[in-house]
Amino acid sequence: MSVILQKWQHVGAGGLSAPILPDGCRDLILRDVPGRRPVWELSALQAEPLRASVTYGTRLTGFRLVPGAAVDEAILQDLSHDPLVAEGEILSAVAGQTRAQECIDALQSAASVAEAARSVGVAARSLQRVVVRETGFAPVFWQRLARARRAAVQVDRPLADVAADCGFSDQAHMSREFRRWFGVSPRMLRGSLDLRAQIAQPALATGEQISIR
Repeated sequence: MSVILQKWQHVGAGGLSAPILPDGCRDLILRDVPGRRPVWELSALQAEPLRASVTYGTRLTGFRLVPGAAVDEAILQDLSHDPLVAEGEILSAVAGQTRAQECIDALQSAASVAEAARSVGVAARSLQRVVVRETGFAPVFWQRLARARRAAVQVDRPLADVAADCGFSDQAHMSREFRRWFGVSPRMLRGSLDLRAQIAQPALATGEQISIR
């Protein structure tokens, strides 16, 4: 399995900001500002929605990494400024399947931390330590975000059914979680093509790995 979920590009229009939703992933981003030397950045894991803007003409080329991918930030100094070359360098430099990735994969579908731990053959406390050490967030963060994202791709269905199928105590509980993670209610998300397109991209719990070649 490749550590790269998706390759994406964005060119700044200037003066506009857009919401960026938590997706459980970090991105290696090449920021190319006109008149300046391009630089590589590693995005942080988001715990809440934020708004971001890109200056006019700035070109961003991003490589979304699988949740839990282990990245040594020292590679930022050595990556090529040619995205085609950099893609191969990222695949070589970023660790493949890590213990944290394995644990996060299990947490996405497990009903409890104990169940996830059993599925990967470790004690619950061991899973907790691995996930916190490697990602900075506790297992409950990954479970709640995965549940909210699973529900978010189903908002065309009756919302009470979505809430029940995705493990929320009721529709009001799901609404609170949507506002916490996405900044909008389920009905508002249903009516936002931009947010729904973002949710549908390959990331934690909502997208299959795709080819970028």
